[in-house]
Amino acid sequence: MTASRFTVPTVRRAGKQSLAAAREAGGGRNRWDGVLPIRTLVSVVGRRS
Repeated sequence: MTASRFTVPTVRRAGKQSLAAAREAGGGRNRWDGVLPIRTLVSVVGRRS
């Protein structure tokens, strides 16, 4: 058998505490507030023409 080029990392499920810490590190928002960045709106409008 030849050696594999792929590695399989060990992954564990995140509990509520680690999930909350990850959300805080990412800005703390976990829901969409309905506001899109202006750059996104400009790029979408630019693609239609």
